[in-house]
Amino acid sequence: MWKELGWDFFVQHKLKFVVYGLIILFVFPLEAVFLPEIYGKLFEGLRGLRSYPSVMDILKNIKAKNVAGLMAILIITWIIIISSGALKYYFESLLVPEYLKFIRNVIYEKTIDAYAEDYSDLKTGDYLSRVMELSRNFKDLFQQGLTRVIPEFIVSFIITLYLFVKNKKLGVVAGAVFVLCMVIQYFGTKKLVKLIAEKEEFFNTELSENLQDSLENLMNIYINNETGNQKKKNEKLEEINNKYMKRVMRIETVVIYATQFLILLGYGISIFMLYNLMKRKEVDVKNGIVLVLILGQFINYYMWVNSAMVHQITYKLGIIEGSRDYLNKIFVANKERVKTNVIKNGNIKLKDVCFKHNKRKDEYLFKDLNWEVAGGEKVALVGRSGTGKSTLMKLMINLYRTDGGKIMVDDTNIKEIKVDYLRERVNYINQRTNLFNESVLYNIRFGNDDITDEEIIEKLKKYKLDSVYSELPDGVNAKAGIHGGNLSGGMQKVTMLMRGLLRPSKVVLIDEPLSGLDANSRVKAIDMIIQETENKTLVIITHDEEILPHMDRVVDIKELQ
Repeated sequence: MWKELGWDFFVQHKLKFVVYGLIILFVFPLEAVFLPEIYGKLFEGLRGLRSYPSVMDILKNIKAKNVAGLMAILIITWIIIISSGALKYYFESLLVPEYLKFIRNVIYEKTIDAYAEDYSDLKTGDYLSRVMELSRNFKDLFQQGLTRVIPEFIVSFIITLYLFVKNKKLGVVAGAVFVLCMVIQYFGTKKLVKLIAEKEEFFNTELSENLQDSLENLMNIYINNETGNQKKKNEKLEEINNKYMKRVMRIETVVIYATQFLILLGYGISIFMLYNLMKRKEVDVKNGIVLVLILGQFINYYMWVNSAMVHQITYKLGIIEGSRDYLNKIFVANKERVKTNVIKNGNIKLKDVCFKHNKRKDEYLFKDLNWEVAGGEKVALVGRSGTGKSTLMKLMINLYRTDGGKIMVDDTNIKEIKVDYLRERVNYINQRTNLFNESVLYNIRFGNDDITDEEIIEKLKKYKLDSVYSELPDGVNAKAGIHGGNLSGGMQKVTMLMRGLLRPSKVVLIDEPLSGLDANSRVKAIDMIIQETENKTLVIITHDEEILPHMDRVVDIKELQ
């Protein structure tokens, strides 16, 4: 998962990251280490100032390292820091928005790919809020880590090394504080991520769903005088969420202030050690001033980094971890799907197929189901409603995953066949499909890029089905409306049938092909289905007896298990 969400982006923009990294390694040490050195020398120079050379002799003063030269170096250093900071921000302005776009695209594409093999109805509102939340938190994690936490962590490490070089005793204290803070952060992060994830999971699955459920059923709440109970239910859930939040904040407080007191302790020890070093003349005044300034940077950077680690990194990781189930679902990689060009005859074999809708329960819809359909055979699948006929069709195109057994097409397990190829060769025309708010021709042509409008019109005329659209103002050029709302049930059915039958498949699966059609259109539709599936395997789900004589055999689903 992290490869797709992070490493791939780095690879795409590695040159920008390299330049950005060099800027950080150059600018931050300047501000944290080099400036204190200049200030220390400047203070020492001011204390013993006897002459005042012209400030305009910049190069001469810098070479002489006098007060005027140190002041020039100070100004030049600040110019470099500000300029480099602007350059740093420029690269951030390139990378951060680009990453937000990248992360949204990755999550969207992975969702589309994942649901292609393990389909379930997506609640649009839930999906949008989840994607927006995840993308925002990934972006914040990236932005805060890239622009503040990582650079200032690096500076903290550099300060520790610098102190060690200047004075080993001070370096040991700073290093011990650095290591102990990292240990506290490590264990604190593990605990916090777990608690934040639990809080987020409760919010997403309990509190948020209850709010959505209540608001979508306001009419029922009002009619049944349940407003009071709904308020109490929501208040109870909010109280639970409140407890989760308090628990998180307590641990945050412990981690932040444990590290800050440790840093303060290290700072205090270092200051007194420095005082004794100066007292024993082991450190002169000039270096003493520098070290005081450096220790000021030490406490400032250390405290900020440890606080930011909790608020900006750990908290974001916890929120992301709260969506772990969703991310695991969409980042499933199926490396077994490599086969193409294996479906030639259209033989279908289902062997010991098991399936249940609710994976957490033991109740199976299908248990050890077995069925064979020969290539080119035309079979009607019948049975009472709710027995799984439509589900079986979806299993055959791997829209749902089986819980056991095998589904073979021409002796190849469909789990080994690339999804796009499988659905190109095994064509499922479902009972009901929401149409696009485009022309009827556009909706028929959808998924049939090689078919022209003229060919579609010719097909409709061939089967005398063009008359179905005669009531529309512009005929097949009329817009279908949102979800096909401008079309009658018969118009929608013909649109879906024609779209599906035009595809160059070897196996055709049709769910209730005659529903919504009048008696005259049914005859025409049957003629179209039989002719367009000539030399193809055809399986239809139907409750309509008039199509049965055209089938080679009729199978009741209850006989299959």
